[in-house]
Amino acid sequence: MKKEIKINIRNKIIEKDNIMDLSKYIENLKHDENTEIKFSINFFDNTSIYSETKDIFTERVCEEREIKSIRMKYHDYTLKNHLSIYIYNYDVNGFSNIEISSAEESWFFTTKSKIEELLSYCKKQSKISDLLINHFRLSVAIMILISFISAVFTMLFLNNFIKYGIEKIAYFSLLLTIPYTIIYSNLCQKLEGAYPLVEISIKEKNNIAKKRRKILGTIFSLIILPIILSFIYDLIKLAVSK
Repeated sequence: MKKEIKINIRNKIIEKDNIMDLSKYIENLKHDENTEIKFSINFFDNTSIYSETKDIFTERVCEEREIKSIRMKYHDYTLKNHLSIYIYNYDVNGFSNIEISSAEESWFFTTKSKIEELLSYCKKQSKISDLLINHFRLSVAIMILISFISAVFTMLFLNNFIKYGIEKIAYFSLLLTIPYTIIYSNLCQKLEGAYPLVEISIKEKNNIAKKRRKILGTIFSLIILPIILSFIYDLIKLAVSK
């Protein structure tokens, strides 16, 4: 009986050593004139390269250009053993996966076990994108709640200078929730881009996700954190004055 499985690749930072290990395993699988081994790399400049050996991943072009996706394929036309690996860089949609199928039970489970072992050696990525995708409604609810709280903090801060009263504070806070929600929605998109489900990291200078993480870290340290601390200070001051 034919067995098949699709393994989703999630929350992984795949480095050059991981790619070489996976390609080496495929290259070492039993092959002859009835088997097909193929490696391909697609770049963000819409160019591609192909090869039947793992040496493709040592090409200088892999470090000079930004990789969009990698595919590794093994197919035995006689025994019907099949293994395909699809890795998409900056994957926030869950497209990266591994497909294994075979009529040979021993080959199927041996291959599955080895591939899972090789994947376990990859660095772990933050699960921010995974949480945003799997818990979309909860993410939206939390975003709106944070937006409302931020709006209330803003109105309480302004109330130190202009006395609005409780009713106006509540009214203007609801109005301010809309732009705050838009701001936090954009922030969530940036978080997805900074912490994709799958990230191919070969050359740091070409890694957009790492650059985004640095920018977000700077924004949080220099802008967001001081604002939060200011709100907390104002709340404490307001509570003490009463």
